Amino acid sequence: MAVDLHVHSIFSTGAHDWADDIFRTARQRGLKAVCLTEHDTLDGLPLALEAARKHKVETMPGIEFFTDISAMGGRSIHVLGYLFDPESEPLLTLMRRLAERDERDAKRILAELRRMGVPVARKDLLQTQRDLFPEAVGRGVQGTHDPMGLVRTTARRMCRQYGWDGESVRELMRRTIPSTPLAEVLRVIHAAGGIALWAHPVSFEAAQDGRILQYGLDGFRHGPRYPTLQALMAAFREQAGTFFDLGLDGFEAITRKHPTPVIRALRAFGAKSGRPYSGGGDCHAAVAVGRTRVPNTVFTGLRRYRDRMFG
Repeated sequence: MAVDLHVHSIFSTGAHDWADDIFRTARQRGLKAVCLTEHDTLDGLPLALEAARKHKVETMPGIEFFTDISAMGGRSIHVLGYLFDPESEPLLTLMRRLAERDERDAKRILAELRRMGVPVARKDLLQTQRDLFPEAVGRGVQGTHDPMGLVRTTARRMCRQYGWDGESVRELMRRTIPSTPLAEVLRVIHAAGGIALWAHPVSFEAAQDGRILQYGLDGFRHGPRYPTLQALMAAFREQAGTFFDLGLDGFEAITRKHPTPVIRALRAFGAKSGRPYSGGGDCHAAVAVGRTRVPNTVFTGLRRYRDRMFG
């Protein structure tokens, strides 16, 4: 049976479906397990657990952190946390801090947009909320699941509508993606009894005919490029080793963001090194759940690794 261990619901930027829709689709497609990995929040976990029980699909606690690796010559990598205790106090403390940060950042971005001549007002945010999140109407802007995502979406819509300078807005958004130091995220996940994996670690550029022109490591946007799979894997082993020394447990191997040769190479590295690997579609819509076929052995492998780590 197949699983999908990297899925986003309405609590993540760019996702508009609720957990119930996601788990219903998973059941219809015969998936054994689904894990919701919301961006920097656990707010969606209660609904995920409820939907999993309702539709008889297995799940586990999951999250996707944006982490800061600027001290290592990169910018940010995404870290997937799995199988942790969602009631862990260090984790809850970090969640509260990140929620407060997002509220502050949203207000700051609105002020910067106005200075740039993109006057996004409260009524514009509420209109986006009504259009995309009708179930959230009445909760107000402060009650939206993802304040930064709401601001970004509204700004992009208004730029298209009024012909404003969309590239300047996109650059502003790129500069203001929030992140937490990698070492702190790893420490908090482990304190909660969970395991941490590098999400979609490989990037690539392909020609129109599908030929891969070059590879890179996700999170190192301006870093080296590698012309062959062998060169890529040598660089991956070196960089992953640095992250492993900090406490990273493993990586995501099976994902729609990786071409098939990369998936094979990463799975082989995981098997040889004993490092756990995960898989999922990084879906932001219920209709996409399960399209990336991940065998159930990946799910059981994560559980076995976690049990060895924490008993």
